[in-house]
Amino acid sequence: MATRVCPECGAQYVASVRRCIDCEVVLVDQVAGDEGPAVIEPSPVGDGDRVSYELEHWGNQLKVSLEGMLDQAGIRRLWEVGALVVAADDAEVVESLIETVEGRDVEDLQEMEEQLAFEIEGLDAEDVAELDARLIAAGIAHAWSEEGELLVALDHEEAVSAIVDAVVEGEVDDEVDGLAANQVLSDIYVALDRLVKAPTDHKLIQRLTDAAEPLKDIGVPYGFAAQEWAELKQEVADVVAVASGEEPEDDGAVDAYIDDDDGEQSDEDEMTEEDRFVQRAQELREQLLAWV
Repeated sequence: MATRVCPECGAQYVASVRRCIDCEVVLVDQVAGDEGPAVIEPSPVGDGDRVSYELEHWGNQLKVSLEGMLDQAGIRRLWEVGALVVAADDAEVVESLIETVEGRDVEDLQEMEEQLAFEIEGLDAEDVAELDARLIAAGIAHAWSEEGELLVALDHEEAVSAIVDAVVEGEVDDEVDGLAANQVLSDIYVALDRLVKAPTDHKLIQRLTDAAEPLKDIGVPYGFAAQEWAELKQEVADVVAVASGEEPEDDGAVDAYIDDDDGEQSDEDEMTEEDRFVQRAQELREQLLAWV
């Protein structure tokens, strides 16, 4: 497997990329056998029902590309400290997508006789990264010339033109909100997972607050009904409010501790406020697990 790495920051890119997006320096070649793993092997997580892929050495371009492909494949996942965590049942599909992103099953552009050069004006570093990510997700081999031209196979002209137009015109579709939502929900899940073990830890409370903040600006992503998304956002906001010592907008959770049969308080009513918060946070964490 041929890849390229940045000599400054060490970020890894597919072979088609010439310069590091962050450092703006020319990448150097890296092949299987050099420093860095040629094949990424999964590691069991917990009881073995999930597996983890260490992708900390990947550049952001590769992660963005993989995110798009995972979203299209409907793979639920969680990013944690540079590692991708998925259900063990999805491992085979995920490994295939990782191979695609790393270029192991995409035809080498150098082997194609007829090539087409796109001269694209006005692209900044983020646009180039987005364009690379979309082309990789589409399985289109490409390269950048020293003059900044995008090189692709002539057969891909129509598909590449559509992708270039979408990036240049700044089109945003449901996938954008989907990717953003998945990342934010993953961050909230991780924050909750830690907070339920130490519910009075101020640093963990702040981590949850920071993780939940971007959720306010995300529209309804693919896979959610509008009402379902609104209710989830409200529950996150309420849990954050309780963790911070504020009054939540929805106090329905308190009523849930009343026995429906005779109207008397149940044993759960004797729980402390901290116990109630932990229980509610755990329920939200389990709810999020279905979406990350």
